[in-house]
Amino acid sequence: TFLELLEPYILKDMLGCLPPE
Repeated sequence: TFLELLEPYILKDMLGCLPPE
């Protein structure tokens, strides 16, 4: 589905918002 295609990008964006360890 559309969300399934976007999920990796959403996760990557969320992780990108986190301060680097």
